[in-house]
Amino acid sequence: AGLFPENVGLFVRDGALVPSLSIEDVSAMQMRGLDASLQQWIVDCATQSTCPMGRTKDEGISNVRAFLESLDKAPLPTSDPDRPLTESLAITAMIGAMYNTQWWPQLSDAYADAVRRGDGSALLEIADLMNSRNPDGTYQDNSFDAINAINNLDYSPEGTIEQWAAQAETLKNELPILGKYVGYPSAGLEAWPTKHAQRSRITAQGAAPIVVIGTTHDPATPYSMAQGLSGQLSSGVLVTVEGWNHTASRRGDHQSVTRAVEEYFVNGN
Repeated sequence: AGLFPENVGLFVRDGALVPSLSIEDVSAMQMRGLDASLQQWIVDCATQSTCPMGRTKDEGISNVRAFLESLDKAPLPTSDPDRPLTESLAITAMIGAMYNTQWWPQLSDAYADAVRRGDGSALLEIADLMNSRNPDGTYQDNSFDAINAINNLDYSPEGTIEQWAAQAETLKNELPILGKYVGYPSAGLEAWPTKHAQRSRITAQGAAPIVVIGTTHDPATPYSMAQGLSGQLSSGVLVTVEGWNHTASRRGDHQSVTRAVEEYFVNGN
């Protein structure tokens, strides 16, 4: 749309990223979105008497942090004696489950197994699913390898080591759950022996209306990104969806969004 606006017909973006943002900004915004979703998962769970995290948000946050820290010292056994539940695997399961609220009850049950029974099997199963890991140890695809190469081409490292450390410290103090695990996205990019693309605004002047769908509490592509992209595009139209899922147009629980997208593609309005 930016290079050839006259050739763009009907274009819908969901789960948008702002093309002018740096890797430092994108990473920080995503971690804030994921931390907010984890807190909402705790709040949602706390309304139930059986919640394994406790009955309040503060109690739940403290519980989750203590659980993760305990795994760093002593991983939990699972049904596979060779694969205990580590802190990293538990974080993978929790973050992955934030992409769809339908996963929240299963995550709560798996968390209960871990903290009450000392069994990390269910959390390990969720982590494996999020990592596309097959039972035999192979992987369904190379997407987790590919994303590193893709990010390397899309973004350039920015700032100094001192600036990276300062931002990491800021996020560590800001995010009650994920603060320990954030920071230094530019450091990974700087290690690649290849060139990086330059980030810039895309206005797509002259393109037909471009629909940008934003979910108010999207954990991975926060709503502010949809606002930013639709604002940059000269013909951008923002569609707002209330919710906590990552993206909305492909999910069955947002039929109004699906109908609006279909109407746009069929009739152009």
